[in-house]
Amino acid sequence: MRIMLICIKWALTSDRVQVWSTHRIEETQVENLRQEDFPRFIADNKVALVDFHATWCGPCRAMEHVIEALRREFSGIAGIAKVDVDESPGLAKTFGIQAIPTIILFKDGKLVEQLSGSRTQDELAQKLQTLS
Repeated sequence: MRIMLICIKWALTSDRVQVWSTHRIEETQVENLRQEDFPRFIADNKVALVDFHATWCGPCRAMEHVIEALRREFSGIAGIAKVDVDESPGLAKTFGIQAIPTIILFKDGKLVEQLSGSRTQDELAQKLQTLS
């Protein structure tokens, strides 16, 4: 999902608005996969990292910035996505998710590694580097 934001700096000068500058900022969020999207995502990405999480999970929320940073760092190199276990319980069951957050790494469509619990950005980046 892409969100385009236009930032406008302005100042009020008497009875009119004066525009000083404008620029565009493009923001992309980590894709939130559902059961029906999952096979396509794995097939479309030679290397993929999928974060199984829930909105009510404190450690999962703490990992959000790590997952987002990895998405930016590995853009075009690895697919980074999330699966909400409450919205897609079938996927959680398929992969035997019993604790969240759980990170699953895929290469060429095959599960390579499954990690339970919070992880650092450096640790996950190193694993993605190795698989790329």
